[in-house]
Amino acid sequence: MSWLRLALLSIVLPLSAAERGTWLCIGPDELLKEAAPLCEYRAAQGWEVVKSSAAPRKAIGAQTTKPAAILLLGDDLPGDAGEVWLTRAERHPYHGWLAKHPKEFVSDSSYGDLDHDGVPDVPVGRIPARTPEELGAVVKKILAWESRTPSPEDLTLPVWTGDPGFGKIGSVLKLAYLPFVMQQLRREAPPWAGFWFLQSDPRSPFCGWPADSAVNFNERVAQGGLLSAMIGHGREDSWWITTLPSGSLRYRAEDARAMTGPSPAPPHVVFACRCGAFADGAKRSLAEEFLFAPGGPVACVGASVDSHPLTNYYGSTSLLRSLGEPGCDTFGEAWVSSIRKAHERHEPIIETLVSVLEPLLIGKRNEIRNLKSDHLLIYNLLGDPATRLFVPQTLEAKVVRSREGWTWIVPKPKDLPTGARLIVQHRPEIRSFSFKKPARAATAADDLMRQVNDSLNFKTLSEMSREEEWHGALNEAGSLRLCLSDSSGIRVFAMLLGAEN
Repeated sequence: MSWLRLALLSIVLPLSAAERGTWLCIGPDELLKEAAPLCEYRAAQGWEVVKSSAAPRKAIGAQTTKPAAILLLGDDLPGDAGEVWLTRAERHPYHGWLAKHPKEFVSDSSYGDLDHDGVPDVPVGRIPARTPEELGAVVKKILAWESRTPSPEDLTLPVWTGDPGFGKIGSVLKLAYLPFVMQQLRREAPPWAGFWFLQSDPRSPFCGWPADSAVNFNERVAQGGLLSAMIGHGREDSWWITTLPSGSLRYRAEDARAMTGPSPAPPHVVFACRCGAFADGAKRSLAEEFLFAPGGPVACVGASVDSHPLTNYYGSTSLLRSLGEPGCDTFGEAWVSSIRKAHERHEPIIETLVSVLEPLLIGKRNEIRNLKSDHLLIYNLLGDPATRLFVPQTLEAKVVRSREGWTWIVPKPKDLPTGARLIVQHRPEIRSFSFKKPARAATAADDLMRQVNDSLNFKTLSEMSREEEWHGALNEAGSLRLCLSDSSGIRVFAMLLGAEN
């Protein structure tokens, strides 16, 4: 047993292999050798680690029990020049709706469809490295992410929505977009989640100065979070922020490369077209740039072809729902759970609206079943699907309504570690926001963006040591969050405090 595994066993409380399942790592021998520290770490966590240099389908088929997570090492590209780092993705027919759309798309997710019904059963990820050095850098990044002690900051969801576009129709939709997003965050996210929101519309209080958007986003995700997301329009190497009088403003590859901080950012999803097209041999996709940036997301999901607003809506809101599921503690598990939920979603009002608008925007209507079947497979996870999400465990607490407000008490867990502290936090009721005249100066716009975002997150009221009695009182409505964190994870109690309780 190596020194690394011994060190990890001192900070990780592993589950048994029967509970975790098989973590199957597939790739060329040279890259498998470089991935040894990650393999040892997964074994220390309790995964049954299996390595294979066979082609992915052959490696998966050779398993006597189905794997619980699959990691591919190596890149893909059009054609076959016999590169030693080549690990093939699969190709599937694409139900494109524009003449320029390709006839097929690239997918790793389909390797996770173990029963061949078109729906992934287990998560699949890829580290698209071409050299041991590239792979080694990502492995170190994953280990750095997973070995950190989580904090309440890791319960925040940074979300950035770009300009919806679509011309005059989009201008009308923009008016309803801010209240709609706020409604979805309130309705779909777990009660313990904090929010940070960036909206690429200068009239929105959440916009900030448009030219500062990339820096504002990078700085925020560098502070931590559960996972982050971009929602909008993209292409292979960039994501559209908005259009200014001076021209199009985009989040580009160089913005991702600027994420050079000492710690990795949380896992990231780009709900947009083509930002995960890793098999383009000419250049890296935006999702790859995120993964390879030293301070960028520890893992990133992006689409290999054009995605659709309807299925992106189903997918993004289903991901919020999945975060509240018990045991959904890896990025890959949360992702697969979300796309399976999205596949089953049917909201008649939303789908009717899409069917009315589509002919005006693209000249035709799409079969929703085709959009859903593609959505299951067009998104690719770059990184290790077993990457840890700092989803909290349950902290037991009791809240009682009093004449003055609410009183709470937390029974101290028996396994309370030395130095443990209870963090008491509160968030006021999330108010409604509306468009205003755009700010005329960068400082004013960025200050307003930070101010309104402060109102979406929890503020610490007090910290209580292990020696103190853990109880207190509140007289303001909103949300109460009680947090207990240590190296093994974070435990949380959260409750909405209102007139009805």
